[in-house]
Amino acid sequence: MEFGEFGEFEGGDESDSWLPADVPPFDFDSVPEEPPPERDFVSGVTLGSGLSFAAPGAAAAELGGFLEAGFGSVEPGLVELARLGSADLTALGDVERVDALLAIERQASWLEALRHRLLGLISSGDMSLERWCVEEVGAALRLPGGAARTRLKNAEQLCERLPAVLDALTDGQIAPAQATAIAEASFQLPDAALPAYVERVLARAPEQSLAQTKQAVRRAVIALDPGTAEQRHHRARAERHVRIAPAEHGMAWLMSLLPAEDARAVYARLDTTAHTTKTVAAEHRTMDQLRADTLIAAILTDARDEPQTTHVATPGRRPAVSVVVPLSVLVEDDEQPGWLDGHGPITAGHARRIAHDPTGTWRRLVTDPATGQILDYGTTRYRPPPRLVEHVMTRDGECAFPHCSHQASSSDLDHIHPYPGGPTDAANLQPLHRRHHNAKTHHGWKAHRDPETGITTWTSPQGRAYRNRPPERWNSPGGQPPAPPDP
Repeated sequence: MEFGEFGEFEGGDESDSWLPADVPPFDFDSVPEEPPPERDFVSGVTLGSGLSFAAPGAAAAELGGFLEAGFGSVEPGLVELARLGSADLTALGDVERVDALLAIERQASWLEALRHRLLGLISSGDMSLERWCVEEVGAALRLPGGAARTRLKNAEQLCERLPAVLDALTDGQIAPAQATAIAEASFQLPDAALPAYVERVLARAPEQSLAQTKQAVRRAVIALDPGTAEQRHHRARAERHVRIAPAEHGMAWLMSLLPAEDARAVYARLDTTAHTTKTVAAEHRTMDQLRADTLIAAILTDARDEPQTTHVATPGRRPAVSVVVPLSVLVEDDEQPGWLDGHGPITAGHARRIAHDPTGTWRRLVTDPATGQILDYGTTRYRPPPRLVEHVMTRDGECAFPHCSHQASSSDLDHIHPYPGGPTDAANLQPLHRRHHNAKTHHGWKAHRDPETGITTWTSPQGRAYRNRPPERWNSPGGQPPAPPDP
């Protein structure tokens, strides 16, 4: 299966097999019991077979037994790839199937790294001014010129300037999409900043989702070159626009590129109005339909002729939107990134402009590097007071379940340790998307939150542990969110 520059499928039948039907089973006994060959180093790119064994003298075995030693023993390579491909997956238990899935994901990363190394060799070996390798690769992989050029450019960047990222991909520590995101953003930085960039983004990438890695990448780019990032923001702001494109069945896409704070405020206004309308008796429209209808009514309906059934948001430029601004940034002592809730990292200048905006109801959440005292609230009652709710929602920003990006403001507020055994205070409260709230309450998931670091450790019904870190919105990686407000 091939993907274009932006991830679209561009050809081939995903059901097609890449192996002929008459290929015989892999004979493990025919593999010589000797160390893998030394890798050859060519123009900044290492090549080699990557052969490895789960154990010395390993022979053909059921996959379940192969995985009993633990996921860490399944190293990416041709032997393990063949073993996984020839295994009877239907014979595995539930736990072993997840183990096998993890092993296959590591193999996919290893193969993607090998492809990057080959593309890097092709790119660096093309000395022509016209870069004819683009056409060669595009024709071979059935890619348009732009997509082929992007693949070659990213591969050369990974091989020659980001070798640590390519090594992490080879070892299966990060997924192919994470490596691509890291490579594409790195072109915004000067070469001198790349070592620090790689160190920052790889620190937690192995435990992050793609969305979290992209946020970390954006934050690192802004932090390491704030002046250029601010210039890019101004150029992008000047390119704001609205576009229309046809869709099927008599529909059309109306798309707008807006400053992030304005886009979030517009959406929040539509969402608030839709929720208000949904409370009306016999309202049958979905939330998506209500948001769309609210947008149409707001633009096309004359206020004097507006139907009584339409609920337009109250006047005012913007509803409440939170921007997190480190105190040092607010007073212009440094240019570290700020954070716009629901969007992610923004430049210091952008954060200052939002924080000082006199219109609307922006909440300026000024942080201090020092850890504030965490106060208890309402420990004798189940329902937390409004200011504690606002603090917990702002502190976490999103659902506290691993890799869930559902906004905290539209999530349930969960007692980590059930009330009354657990108190109603900031340390024992977390926002959870309704599905994840139900998973914790009824389906065997367990959570433990470290009040010092904010890290929540989740244990699945199979006994697997997953860590969820709070969003890195603060001034430094070790910084703490503000303490709860006084009662």
